[in-house]
Amino acid sequence: MGEPHSHDVRRLGDFLRHERGEIIARWEHEVRRLRPAEFLSRPVLLDHIPDFVDQLADFVSDSREHHDIPPPHEFPVIHALERLDLGYDLSEVVAEYAILRECITTLAQGLGSPSLLSAELPRLHKAIDSAISASVVRYHTARERTLKALDRISTAALNVKKTADGFLGETLDALLETTPAIDSASILLAEDGKLRVKAAAGLALDPGSGQCLERGECFAGTIWQTGQPALVRDAENDPRVVTDIIRRRGTHALYGAPLRIGDEVIGVALIGSSTTYEFSQEDLLLFRTAVNRVSLLVAQARKDEAIRRQTALYESVVSALGDVGEGYAVLEEQRLVVVNDALCRIVGRSAEELYALPSALDLIVPEEREGLAESAQRRLRDEIAAGERIETTVVHKDGRRVEVEIGIKPKPTGRVVVVVHDVSRQKELERQRALQAARLATVLRVLPVGVVIAEAASGRITLGNAEAERIWGRIDFPESVSESRLYEGYWSDGRPIAAGDRPMTRAIVHGETSPAQEVQVVAADGTRRTVEHRAAPIRDDRGEVVAGVVTLVDITERKGIEEELRGALAFRDQILNILAHDLRQPLSVIAACAQIMLRRGGNEQNEATLIRQLSNADRMERLIRDLLDYARAQRGQGIPIVRKHVDLHAILQLVVASMEMVQPERKFSVTWTGDCSGEFDPDRIQQVFANLLGNAVVYSPKGTPIDLEVHCDAGFVTASVHNAGDPIPADRMGTLFEPFRRGTSSANPQGLGLGLFIVERIVTSHGGKVTVRSEAGSGTTFTVRLPKKG
Repeated sequence: MGEPHSHDVRRLGDFLRHERGEIIARWEHEVRRLRPAEFLSRPVLLDHIPDFVDQLADFVSDSREHHDIPPPHEFPVIHALERLDLGYDLSEVVAEYAILRECITTLAQGLGSPSLLSAELPRLHKAIDSAISASVVRYHTARERTLKALDRISTAALNVKKTADGFLGETLDALLETTPAIDSASILLAEDGKLRVKAAAGLALDPGSGQCLERGECFAGTIWQTGQPALVRDAENDPRVVTDIIRRRGTHALYGAPLRIGDEVIGVALIGSSTTYEFSQEDLLLFRTAVNRVSLLVAQARKDEAIRRQTALYESVVSALGDVGEGYAVLEEQRLVVVNDALCRIVGRSAEELYALPSALDLIVPEEREGLAESAQRRLRDEIAAGERIETTVVHKDGRRVEVEIGIKPKPTGRVVVVVHDVSRQKELERQRALQAARLATVLRVLPVGVVIAEAASGRITLGNAEAERIWGRIDFPESVSESRLYEGYWSDGRPIAAGDRPMTRAIVHGETSPAQEVQVVAADGTRRTVEHRAAPIRDDRGEVVAGVVTLVDITERKGIEEELRGALAFRDQILNILAHDLRQPLSVIAACAQIMLRRGGNEQNEATLIRQLSNADRMERLIRDLLDYARAQRGQGIPIVRKHVDLHAILQLVVASMEMVQPERKFSVTWTGDCSGEFDPDRIQQVFANLLGNAVVYSPKGTPIDLEVHCDAGFVTASVHNAGDPIPADRMGTLFEPFRRGTSSANPQGLGLGLFIVERIVTSHGGKVTVRSEAGSGTTFTVRLPKKG
């Protein structure tokens, strides 16, 4: 026999079984009109409805058997919880059962099925009404519980710092308080490619354990990888659970759900129970709802954290701008709405005063406002030009003008960000540098010294003044040191100067400072010049050589004059030698004749004349000897000495006796102490003390004594010659031992001024030293200190 047609089916239970597919199809079509069902997948939409239709058929059919069984209850309760989880409101849950009732009755009517007249029809209405009632009760109970839990979670989140980690512990505590069957809960978040425990409550894993999971590792890692919830009924023995602490604490039921932000799985939430192997649908619904709320809170916390970081970055940038003196402002319709302290300092106004300005252009000097407005508009239109800065001048509150640079950047919000940099100091320094450069250029232009500057990196000449160009006959500015071979030069001995030996090269390559060096340069026209070179490196504040400078002094004319002078001096020395040689012989004859005549005696009337002749001859002898000694000293030969072992006491007695002979009217006082023998040149020592005693006679009043004190110790002889004359002027003390110098200009007009010069040279040749002390009321004392051995 074939299947019966619907109009042949008389019992309602059989009709439900026979038309099950059509009933469900019609129900699905009608339910899609409900708001939350529009985009649900078919399996999720159907949920438990097919099973419920089967239970309806069984419940209706059982009336024939006279069985008193309750109407279907399990599936409506679960269905209500599932719909609550999907966001259905209560009326939409009730509407699904009403639509099911209508689909069954309208289908039966349309097919003319006699099952509508069956005695089973009241049981159908009873079962659907019972399902509606059970759904309403369970939906309401679960919704109230869920709302309380969510309120507790939200309150916990508000009472702690809003970071991704701050409220998670409070959230889990609230979940445990509202769900007695749960005794452990954990939240793991994905960070740096790892799943890390961030919060735990009850018997769960401690966040401080530092444990982290890879994607797909362990139970939680698998949920993270798949993005699907999972249930373990015996976590203590399930191989998917590898965490020792969960096994040791005897956890039975373990349920995990992914935390999502959009399509991204950001973590996993776990709940566990050590008292049951199964969680109720209501507990799971509450947990999933809490997980969704936690996901939203984590997303919000991360957004808040990002905003805080962005705000902190913004504040740090504004603060940094202020630290470096950069003014910062935000403009809205040309009005200042945000300013920093640096901008207030630049314009000398408070933030309130700046906010009160009708336009930011009011800060600009009047003559520049229009031009600045046009430049700003161009930059706002042209994003490329927006990065450039505009130079302008603002008016300080005290009336000063402050030169600034302004950067302008438009924002998508319509606001304009402005950065203001005070460049008045920089501009003043630039003006000062320009002025200094102009002064330097002027100085270099008129300076009688050639100046050339070259860069250290390349050796390229960057500056050469007019005098340098005159000396060389060109300033071609070579691009490198090697090109300086264009400039021909020779050392004073005639050797050509190699490129690497040039003073400039040594300065910029090796950092050497070259002293004055004479070189021969060949100018562009072939003219040779003698030039005194000096070179030095120019270093930066780190000590690095950045350039080199060479100075050139043209000494061609000076060298010619010096050559002429050397010739003149040589001729003078030659004349002096001739004169001294030719004069000494007749002078010696005159002196010898006078001495013979004095020794013969008998001619008393001419004795005074002979004594004067001897005195004059002696003075002329000293003059000639001094001239010869001076000529030797000037030729660089020095005054020669021949040391002998002599008694200085005997030598000084001869000098004093000679002075008493030619100066009988003067009294010479001599005192001695110690042994005065040593190694001296007797003739030169006589010359020293003859000059000193002669000077003492000339520069002291007649009738005053000349004192000679000699003290001899183990190593030195110290002799002092003192006279009571007027003091030597202070301005002549420093040149007293120079040639052709005198203590006074009137005491000895016939002298040459060489006596003390000769004294100093002879004493120095003996390794000794001569000093002078001259004071009013105390007279003048020359002190000679001589070592006994050379």
